[in-house]
Amino acid sequence: MCTAWADGYDGIQQHLRQRMNFAVLVAGAALEAYGRERGWKNLDLVSAAESGLKRTLGFEDGSGAQHPGVSAFLRQDDGALVHGDSQCVWLGEAGFRGMDVFSPLWHDVDLTPEARGEFMPCKSY
Repeated sequence: MCTAWADGYDGIQQHLRQRMNFAVLVAGAALEAYGRERGWKNLDLVSAAESGLKRTLGFEDGSGAQHPGVSAFLRQDDGALVHGDSQCVWLGEAGFRGMDVFSPLWHDVDLTPEARGEFMPCKSY
């Protein structure tokens, strides 16, 4: 799930930079090596390390389990960051549906006669 989302954003990162800064916040530094293996060249990966930021944003639960999501911030003229919104992917029993709008993969799969069914993107092919 996260890998397919990041694959897509790596491809459009240069377009996004015309309008905004965009980074992927990860729990640790391990994703950098993983990203290099996948061929990611454009994504800015930022480690949350031991900070509580992912938990504050709702992307990590009390047990440390990771929940992918997206947040938007605005940097004001005085340099202050203002949190606009966050959306977590996990919607409980509804599954991973919270960020469909951010990935065309799901829209295309939904067009097939079987729709999503049990489909989940692979981490490697």
